[in-house]
Formats: sequence, structure tokens, C-alpha cells
Amino acid sequence: MLVVGRRSIVRILALGVGLMSAIPVGSVSALDVTSCEVCHDQNRKDFENSVHKAGGVSCIDCHGGNAKAKGKEDAHGGSFTGRPPRTDIPKLCASCHSDVRKMNARGLPTDQYAQYQTSKHGEALAQGKTDIATCVDCHASHAILRVKDP
Repeated sequence: MLVVGRRSIVRILALGVGLMSAIPVGSVSALDVTSCEVCHDQNRKDFENSVHKAGGVSCIDCHGGNAKAKGKEDAHGGSFTGRPPRTDIPKLCASCHSDVRKMNARGLPTDQYAQYQTSKHGEALAQGKTDIATCVDCHASHAILRVKDP
């Protein structure tokens, strides 16, 4: 029977962390990154039961980048936007929610962006104010539930 003391376990863990940090970003390894969810676990959990996931929306549909990259630099390259600026969120959401073909197939209205633009929030945004409410303030960004879900 092998007996391992507390200090030995700490040393083994420290060695493992040290080895992991020595692996260059973008290299193929036992820690091969093959999807956004590997690094963004909380977002994956929030997204798991969302209507967007059920509707086939993927991370790259909103954030750009490469969901099947082999490392952070590749995943976050090119069209990657990460966390969009608050002022860009209404237009980003409208890129799908104003699309008649996408929304009619789900029985959803396509005038929500137009309504937002004429609301006090949208008018403030048009005036250049940035401390305004956007879509994600009421609807979240990843855990987006059905309209009838309280």
C-alpha cells in the first residue's frame, strides 16, 4: 500500500500545474482545447437550457472567433469580439431578431429592435449615452429563457 502525505499531494499538484502552464498556447496536448466550453464552463452551464441553444445558436454566432480552435489565440482570433460593448448589444441581437425568416419560423416578432430604438433606452443610446439598459439587462446574455418562463 502506497501512503502519500499531505505535502506530497501538494507537491504533485504544484508539479502538474507547472507542467500545464509550460504547454504553449495553441499546442496539441492532453489538454487539447476543442470548444469554447472548455475554458468558459460557467457560460456553458448558463447556455445549456437556453432557447438560443435549443434554436441552434452557437458561441460564434454572437462572439465570432473559432469554436473548434486548438488554443486560446486561435479561438480568439479573427472575428472574435468577446464581450461586445454595451452600445453594440441591441444591434447584435437585432441581427437575428429582425430577420423575418429566422423569427417567423419560431413565431417571434421582428420589430423588437425598432421598438427598442423608440424606447427611452434606445433614444438615450442614439444620443450617445452608454449607461442605458440593453437587451441583456432583462434577458441575460447566456441563460436566455422562453418568453413565457417567469
